Amino acid sequence: MAESPGSRIGRYRVLEPIGSGGFATVYRAMDDRLSTEVAIKVLAENHSLVPESRERFIAEAQHLRRVHNASVATLYDLGETDSGQPYMVLALADRGDLSTRIRDVWEEGHALSAGDLIVIVEMLTDSLASVHASGLVHRDVTPKNILVQHGSPNNWADDVWLVDQDERLVLCDLGYAKDLRMASGITSGGGTAGFAAPEQRDSVSIVDKRADIYGSTAVLAWAASKGGHASYLSDFVAIGKAANPDDRFEDMFEWRDEALQVLRSHRLGSDGRRLRAEEEPSGVSMTMVVGVLLLLVVLAALAFALVR
Repeated sequence: MAESPGSRIGRYRVLEPIGSGGFATVYRAMDDRLSTEVAIKVLAENHSLVPESRERFIAEAQHLRRVHNASVATLYDLGETDSGQPYMVLALADRGDLSTRIRDVWEEGHALSAGDLIVIVEMLTDSLASVHASGLVHRDVTPKNILVQHGSPNNWADDVWLVDQDERLVLCDLGYAKDLRMASGITSGGGTAGFAAPEQRDSVSIVDKRADIYGSTAVLAWAASKGGHASYLSDFVAIGKAANPDDRFEDMFEWRDEALQVLRSHRLGSDGRRLRAEEEPSGVSMTMVVGVLLLLVVLAALAFALVR
């Protein structure tokens, strides 16, 4: 059952729902004790009755707790509602996800800069290197699972406008993560179509950190397509998304170094805020340009007639 504004989940006061899916609902809530807004993810009532779903939800919280990194969603608390639904309390990230942010930027007529792609590369490396060092594989690296969060002021480069100076990107949703310390690596198939590595679709294949390298490459390739960068990244993407894990980059650090080398060599101008190719320059329409040219032609003709 959905929580209404003003209701309580543990000690937290619900303000509004901010996301919902078949597995869980996320609410913006207030921790009155600390005067802090938080996000509360509540397992759906029907899934709360399924032991496997409950275990998966609690495991996600445990995984988040294990990974200590500013580029990964921060877990504050874990509890259970009066109706028996597990919930986790997270740092609030209410500025949308990477998919929504890029869509909004694109609809405004802007292409992503190489600097924007560099921000994505650095964030994915920072977050996933920590996930892997904790003995986990995320297995569902997608634009929807990268959130935009308010944070400390950042000194972004001049050609970065995907995130504001007071924002950062954070990786979330470790609900599908695999704990390699507890298993051989053989896992059930799954993941998000278009971003999941081929071995994730095969229940007998071994899945390790190279599956996240595939997913990270897929995210970068998707973002690059929104800025005209896909062509010069094609060789990099071919390696990162190789069908055979052995043909991919060894780890996130090698992945980052290769990506940065390519991106920096093709970085846009100082401001990076160019319009899409089909858009007209800001403040000067094509109609105005044509009008000025026609006026010049008329004035030249008149001057020629007067001279004669």
